[in-house]
Amino acid sequence: MSPTGDFTTSQMHSRDLHRYTIDGVGRVSTSANVAMEAACPTCGEEFTYVGLHWNRGSCGYPEIPESVEERLIGILMGDGNVESRDGKNGYMRITSVTNEFLEWIKQTCPWLFTEVRVTKTPEQSREYVEDYVEDASDYTFRTIYELKTRSHPYFKHLREKWYPNNEKYFPDALDLTPEMVRMWYAADGYIASGSESLPPTIRADNEMRRPEYLRELFNEHGFDPSVGGGDIRFNGEDRDRFLKWIGDPVPGFEYKWERQSREHYDAKRAEVI
Repeated sequence: MSPTGDFTTSQMHSRDLHRYTIDGVGRVSTSANVAMEAACPTCGEEFTYVGLHWNRGSCGYPEIPESVEERLIGILMGDGNVESRDGKNGYMRITSVTNEFLEWIKQTCPWLFTEVRVTKTPEQSREYVEDYVEDASDYTFRTIYELKTRSHPYFKHLREKWYPNNEKYFPDALDLTPEMVRMWYAADGYIASGSESLPPTIRADNEMRRPEYLRELFNEHGFDPSVGGGDIRFNGEDRDRFLKWIGDPVPGFEYKWERQSREHYDAKRAEVI
Protein backbone atom coordinates (compact mmCIF):
# COMPACT_ATOMS: atom_id res chain seq x y z
CA MET A 1 0.00 0.00 0.00
CA SER A 2 1.44 3.36 -0.96
CA PRO A 3 1.36 6.32 1.49
CA THR A 4 -1.32 7.96 -0.64
CA GLY A 5 -3.73 5.07 -0.25
CA ASP A 6 -3.26 3.62 -3.75
CA PHE A 7 -3.64 -0.14 -3.79
CA THR A 8 -0.72 -1.71 -5.67
CA THR A 9 -0.61 -5.37 -4.61
CA SER A 10 -0.10 -7.72 -7.57
CA GLN A 11 -1.60 -11.14 -8.18
CA MET A 12 -0.50 -13.80 -10.60
CA HIS A 13 -2.93 -15.18 -13.11
CA SER A 14 -2.48 -17.76 -15.84
CA ARG A 15 -1.25 -16.59 -19.21
CA ASP A 16 -2.86 -17.57 -22.47
CA LEU A 17 -0.59 -19.95 -24.34
CA HIS A 18 -0.03 -20.10 -28.10
CA ARG A 19 0.44 -23.32 -30.01
CA TYR A 20 3.94 -23.71 -31.36
CA THR A 21 6.78 -26.19 -31.66
CA ILE A 22 10.28 -25.64 -30.37
CA ASP A 23 13.52 -27.55 -30.55
CA GLY A 24 15.64 -28.55 -27.56
CA VAL A 25 17.12 -25.09 -27.04
CA GLY A 26 13.96 -22.99 -27.33
CA ARG A 27 14.15 -22.07 -31.01
CA VAL A 28 10.83 -21.76 -32.83
CA SER A 29 10.55 -24.17 -35.74
CA THR A 30 9.76 -22.87 -39.21
CA SER A 31 6.34 -24.54 -39.01
CA ALA A 32 5.28 -22.54 -35.98
CA ASN A 33 3.06 -19.58 -36.72
CA VAL A 34 3.87 -17.38 -33.72
CA ALA A 35 5.64 -14.09 -33.09
CA MET A 36 9.21 -14.24 -31.86
CA GLU A 37 9.52 -13.09 -28.24
CA ALA A 38 13.20 -12.19 -27.83
CA ALA A 39 16.53 -12.17 -29.61
CA CYS A 40 19.61 -13.54 -27.88
CA PRO A 41 22.08 -10.63 -27.56
CA THR A 42 25.01 -13.01 -28.04
CA CYS A 43 24.13 -14.87 -31.25
CA GLY A 44 21.36 -12.60 -32.55
CA GLU A 45 18.88 -15.43 -33.15
CA GLU A 46 15.27 -15.04 -32.05
CA PHE A 47 13.63 -17.46 -29.64
CA THR A 48 10.24 -17.96 -28.06
CA TYR A 49 11.94 -19.30 -24.93
CA VAL A 50 15.27 -17.54 -25.02
CA GLY A 51 15.97 -18.63 -21.42
CA LEU A 52 15.89 -22.24 -22.58
CA HIS A 53 18.44 -21.35 -25.25
CA TRP A 54 20.74 -19.80 -22.64
CA ASN A 55 20.38 -22.80 -20.35
CA ARG A 56 20.81 -25.55 -22.96
CA GLY A 57 22.35 -23.86 -25.96
CA SER A 58 25.89 -22.70 -26.71
CA CYS A 59 25.59 -19.02 -25.79
CA GLY A 60 25.13 -19.23 -22.03
CA TYR A 61 23.50 -16.49 -20.01
CA PRO A 62 24.40 -13.00 -21.29
CA GLU A 63 25.82 -10.44 -18.90
CA ILE A 64 23.37 -7.81 -17.72
CA PRO A 65 24.75 -4.32 -18.42
CA GLU A 66 25.90 -2.41 -15.34
CA SER A 67 23.49 0.44 -16.07
CA VAL A 68 20.60 -2.03 -16.09
CA GLU A 69 21.81 -3.63 -12.85
CA GLU A 70 21.70 -0.19 -11.20
CA ARG A 71 18.09 0.24 -12.28
CA LEU A 72 17.16 -3.24 -11.12
CA ILE A 73 18.63 -2.63 -7.67
CA GLY A 74 16.77 0.67 -7.39
CA ILE A 75 13.54 -1.06 -8.41
CA LEU A 76 14.23 -3.82 -5.90
CA MET A 77 14.49 -1.15 -3.20
CA GLY A 78 10.93 -0.19 -4.10
CA ASP A 79 8.23 -2.22 -5.85
CA GLY A 80 10.44 -4.96 -7.24
CA ASN A 81 10.59 -8.47 -5.80
CA VAL A 82 12.96 -11.31 -6.63
CA GLU A 83 11.83 -14.91 -6.57
CA SER A 84 14.16 -17.88 -6.61
CA ARG A 85 13.37 -21.37 -5.35
CA ASP A 86 15.33 -24.53 -4.72
CA GLY A 87 18.62 -22.91 -5.69
CA LYS A 88 17.45 -22.21 -9.25
CA ASN A 89 17.97 -19.04 -11.23
CA GLY A 90 15.63 -16.30 -10.07
CA TYR A 91 13.62 -13.58 -11.74
CA MET A 92 12.32 -10.15 -10.79
CA ARG A 93 8.67 -9.14 -10.69
CA ILE A 94 7.85 -5.41 -10.90
CA THR A 95 4.37 -4.02 -10.23
CA SER A 96 3.17 -0.52 -10.97
CA VAL A 97 0.04 1.57 -11.40
CA THR A 98 1.34 2.91 -14.72
CA ASN A 99 2.21 0.71 -17.69
CA GLU A 100 4.18 3.59 -19.25
CA PHE A 101 6.90 3.19 -16.64
CA LEU A 102 7.08 -0.58 -17.12
CA GLU A 103 7.22 -0.29 -20.90
CA TRP A 104 10.09 2.16 -20.53
CA ILE A 105 11.94 -0.22 -18.21
CA LYS A 106 11.42 -3.05 -20.68
CA GLN A 107 13.01 -1.08 -23.52
CA THR A 108 16.19 -0.50 -21.52
CA CYS A 109 17.07 -4.20 -22.00
CA PRO A 110 14.47 -5.93 -24.23
CA TRP A 111 16.01 -9.41 -24.09
CA LEU A 112 15.80 -9.50 -20.29
CA PHE A 113 12.10 -8.69 -19.87
CA THR A 114 8.83 -10.33 -20.86
CA GLU A 115 5.59 -8.49 -21.65
CA VAL A 116 3.77 -5.95 -19.50
CA ARG A 117 0.39 -7.28 -18.44
CA VAL A 118 -2.54 -6.40 -16.20
CA THR A 119 -2.66 -8.39 -12.96
CA LYS A 120 -5.59 -6.64 -11.26
CA THR A 121 -8.39 -4.39 -12.39
CA PRO A 122 -9.69 -1.75 -9.95
CA GLU A 123 -12.67 -4.00 -9.25
CA GLN A 124 -10.46 -6.97 -8.42
CA SER A 125 -8.33 -4.80 -6.16
CA ARG A 126 -11.42 -3.64 -4.28
CA GLU A 127 -12.66 -7.20 -3.79
CA TYR A 128 -9.24 -8.21 -2.46
CA VAL A 129 -9.07 -5.37 0.07
CA GLU A 130 -12.66 -5.84 1.22
CA ASP A 131 -11.72 -9.35 2.34
CA TYR A 132 -9.40 -7.79 4.94
CA VAL A 133 -10.91 -4.44 5.94
CA GLU A 134 -14.41 -3.46 6.98
CA ASP A 135 -14.46 -0.08 5.26
CA ALA A 136 -12.55 0.38 2.00
CA SER A 137 -13.97 3.82 1.23
CA ASP A 138 -10.64 5.56 1.97
CA TYR A 139 -8.74 3.46 -0.56
CA THR A 140 -8.08 4.41 -4.16
CA PHE A 141 -8.11 1.41 -6.49
CA ARG A 142 -6.11 1.37 -9.70
CA THR A 143 -5.31 -1.02 -12.48
CA ILE A 144 -2.19 -2.93 -11.49
CA TYR A 145 0.41 -3.77 -14.13
CA GLU A 146 3.26 -6.24 -13.91
CA LEU A 147 6.56 -6.75 -15.70
CA LYS A 148 8.74 -9.83 -15.16
CA THR A 149 12.30 -10.54 -16.16
CA ARG A 150 13.42 -13.80 -17.62
CA SER A 151 15.23 -16.15 -15.28
CA HIS A 152 18.92 -15.34 -14.91
CA PRO A 153 21.70 -16.27 -12.45
CA TYR A 154 21.96 -12.61 -11.44
CA PHE A 155 18.61 -12.81 -9.69
CA LYS A 156 19.63 -15.87 -7.71
CA HIS A 157 22.51 -13.74 -6.40
CA LEU A 158 20.13 -10.88 -5.53
CA ARG A 159 17.75 -13.22 -3.76
CA GLU A 160 20.54 -14.61 -1.57
CA LYS A 161 21.83 -11.11 -0.76
CA TRP A 162 18.57 -9.23 -0.22
CA TYR A 163 16.29 -11.84 1.36
CA PRO A 164 17.75 -13.20 4.60
CA ASN A 165 15.11 -15.44 6.19
CA ASN A 166 12.98 -14.92 3.06
CA GLU A 167 12.18 -11.27 3.89
CA LYS A 168 13.50 -8.35 1.87
CA TYR A 169 16.05 -6.15 3.65
CA PHE A 170 18.62 -3.78 2.25
CA PRO A 171 22.13 -5.24 2.57
CA ASP A 172 24.45 -3.53 5.05
CA ALA A 173 27.01 -2.85 2.33
CA LEU A 174 24.89 -0.79 -0.07
CA ASP A 175 26.44 2.04 -2.06
CA LEU A 176 23.74 4.20 -3.62
CA THR A 177 24.03 5.73 -7.06
CA PRO A 178 21.79 8.45 -8.50
CA GLU A 179 20.22 5.94 -10.90
CA MET A 180 19.36 3.51 -8.10
CA VAL A 181 17.68 6.26 -6.12
CA ARG A 182 15.88 7.59 -9.20
CA MET A 183 14.22 4.18 -9.63
CA TRP A 184 13.52 3.90 -5.91
CA TYR A 185 11.96 7.36 -5.83
CA ALA A 186 9.86 6.61 -8.94
CA ALA A 187 8.48 3.52 -7.21
CA ASP A 188 8.10 4.59 -3.57
CA GLY A 189 8.51 8.35 -3.66
CA TYR A 190 5.89 11.02 -3.16
CA ILE A 191 5.55 14.67 -2.17
CA ALA A 192 4.75 14.90 1.52
CA SER A 193 1.54 16.70 2.43
CA GLY A 194 1.25 19.42 5.05
CA SER A 195 4.27 21.35 3.87
CA GLU A 196 4.53 24.33 1.53
CA SER A 197 8.07 23.32 0.54
CA LEU A 198 6.89 20.11 -1.20
CA PRO A 199 9.67 17.90 0.20
CA PRO A 200 10.45 14.78 -1.84
CA THR A 201 9.87 11.75 0.37
CA ILE A 202 10.69 8.07 -0.05
CA ARG A 203 8.76 5.38 1.77
CA ALA A 204 10.90 2.53 3.14
CA ASP A 205 8.54 0.37 5.20
CA ASN A 206 10.82 -2.65 5.19
CA GLU A 207 13.63 -0.62 6.79
CA MET A 208 11.68 1.49 9.27
CA ARG A 209 13.47 -0.23 12.17
CA ARG A 210 16.82 1.09 10.94
CA PRO A 211 16.40 4.89 10.66
CA GLU A 212 20.08 5.56 11.27
CA TYR A 213 21.03 3.14 8.51
CA LEU A 214 18.69 4.94 6.07
CA ARG A 215 20.09 8.31 7.06
CA GLU A 216 23.67 7.17 6.58
CA LEU A 217 22.92 5.90 3.08
CA PHE A 218 22.35 9.52 2.07
CA ASN A 219 24.82 11.18 4.44
CA GLU A 220 27.55 9.60 2.31
CA HIS A 221 26.32 11.69 -0.61
CA GLY A 222 26.05 14.98 1.25
CA PHE A 223 22.37 14.83 2.19
CA ASP A 224 20.88 15.09 5.66
CA PRO A 225 17.30 13.80 5.34
CA SER A 226 14.86 13.50 8.19
CA VAL A 227 14.03 9.84 8.78
CA GLY A 228 11.17 8.47 10.83
CA GLY A 229 8.27 6.05 10.61
CA GLY A 230 9.68 4.57 7.42
CA ASP A 231 9.84 7.94 5.61
CA ILE A 232 13.00 9.54 4.22
CA ARG A 233 12.30 13.24 3.68
CA PHE A 234 14.47 15.84 1.95
CA ASN A 235 13.82 19.30 3.35
CA GLY A 236 15.30 22.75 2.85
CA GLU A 237 18.28 22.92 0.52
CA ASP A 238 18.29 19.16 0.19
CA ARG A 239 15.00 19.26 -1.72
CA ASP A 240 16.30 20.73 -4.98
CA ARG A 241 19.72 19.14 -4.61
CA PHE A 242 18.15 15.71 -4.23
CA LEU A 243 16.00 16.01 -7.37
CA LYS A 244 18.95 17.37 -9.35
CA TRP A 245 21.17 14.53 -8.09
CA ILE A 246 18.84 11.71 -9.16
CA GLY A 247 18.27 13.26 -12.59
CA ASP A 248 15.35 13.59 -14.96
CA PRO A 249 11.85 12.26 -14.27
CA VAL A 250 11.03 8.78 -15.50
CA PRO A 251 8.11 8.11 -17.87
CA GLY A 252 4.84 7.63 -16.05
CA PHE A 253 5.93 9.33 -12.82
CA GLU A 254 6.87 12.82 -13.93
CA TYR A 255 4.54 14.34 -11.34
CA LYS A 256 6.82 13.19 -8.52
CA TRP A 257 9.38 15.76 -9.70
CA GLU A 258 6.83 18.61 -9.46
CA ARG A 259 8.10 21.60 -7.45
CA GLN A 260 5.73 24.41 -8.39
CA SER A 261 2.83 23.82 -6.02
CA ARG A 262 0.72 21.19 -4.32
CA GLU A 263 -2.08 21.93 -6.79
CA HIS A 264 0.17 21.21 -9.76
CA TYR A 265 1.42 18.02 -8.13
CA ASP A 266 -2.09 16.75 -7.45
CA ALA A 267 -3.28 17.68 -10.95
CA LYS A 268 -0.38 15.97 -12.70
CA ARG A 269 -0.72 12.91 -10.51
CA ALA A 270 -4.42 12.65 -11.36
CA GLU A 271 -3.55 12.68 -15.08
CA VAL A 272 -1.32 9.63 -14.63
CA ILE A 273 -3.20 7.44 -12.18
